[in-house]
Amino acid sequence: MAAMEQASPPPPVHIAIFPWFAMGHYTPFLHFSNKLAKRGHRISFFVPRTTISKLQHLNLHPHLITFIPITVPHVHGLPRDAETTSDVPFSLFPLIATAMDQTENDIELLLQELNPQIVFFDFQHWLPNITRKLGIKSMQYWIVYPFSLAYFDKGPRQRQSQGNDLTESDLMKPPPGFPDSSVKLHAHELRFVASTMKWEFGSGVPIYDRFRIGRELADAIGFKGCREIDGRYTDFFENFLKLGYIFLGQN
Repeated sequence: MAAMEQASPPPPVHIAIFPWFAMGHYTPFLHFSNKLAKRGHRISFFVPRTTISKLQHLNLHPHLITFIPITVPHVHGLPRDAETTSDVPFSLFPLIATAMDQTENDIELLLQELNPQIVFFDFQHWLPNITRKLGIKSMQYWIVYPFSLAYFDKGPRQRQSQGNDLTESDLMKPPPGFPDSSVKLHAHELRFVASTMKWEFGSGVPIYDRFRIGRELADAIGFKGCREIDGRYTDFFENFLKLGYIFLGQN
């Protein structure tokens, strides 16, 4: 009996990568891009102009990964040369987000010109509306581990919060149905998390709403992680979201 022919690998895909304007996001997104390029995929990686030089040495596949320069608009209150959170103190991060939001029209023009098949993003809650209009898929890609998303997201705690902001006391307990009941957190550990849930993070948009709107509009969600460690947390999250997800970026 003749041996069955081995299935041919899927054809390469053109992927656009658009991280939040922070080196702590650019670096893992670029590591992920290297893994995609190793499999033959072509990457268009959106980066503010003068930040490109800080990432060149991490591009292991320059024949497949192309940095696409972005001009960051000046926002009142920011230094003239500010492009990422590395250029400003923590208190000015929301203004970096406002500057990122003001690239929306330029990003749409770039996507029209480049015509990728899918775009990976994180903080840009407005991006899926652009990709849907252009017939491009979008994936919200999380560089934080699924445990944190499943534990801190407001959605599974809707009854607990009853429409109000969650407090440190609320967050000390896992949400209903959380797969790990052994988690014990203290109020002082949760003070910052609770405060950021109502933090206006650029353009008057609370940071939580950036995540929520983005995931609701995206075609799928991707996690940096692996099923062996994170599977029960992503299953918990998926049951609430009713949205497909995939593990990405580790192998």
